[in-house]
Amino acid sequence: MLAFVESERRRDIIEDDLSRLTGQTLVTPSALTRELNVTRERGYALEREEAVLGEAGIAAPIFDRNADPVGAVGVAGPRERILRRGRERVIANAVIEAARGISRDLGAPRWPAA
Repeated sequence: MLAFVESERRRDIIEDDLSRLTGQTLVTPSALTRELNVTRERGYALEREEAVLGEAGIAAPIFDRNADPVGAVGVAGPRERILRRGRERVIANAVIEAARGISRDLGAPRWPAA
């Protein structure tokens, strides 16, 4: 969701001190900004052992009728299953379609709403 909020609000959030949960956690504003830009471009977020070692996730934002991000839908599981070669794209497509459908039901004018 953070990749799709207005840039000023996003900047306020990422400039706070962020906790490192694993060695993979993105905690510097520059690293997080780069990842958020990639996320915004591809339409889904990818989590690679940033919160829990051995776990990965793929999520896409849900938008409301005002085109504001109000939630997300995602899949999390063992890294080797979620990020297996060719599997990421299949899961990402399913997550995006689910997020797009929920956004449509909430009256979002388009997806992504950015």
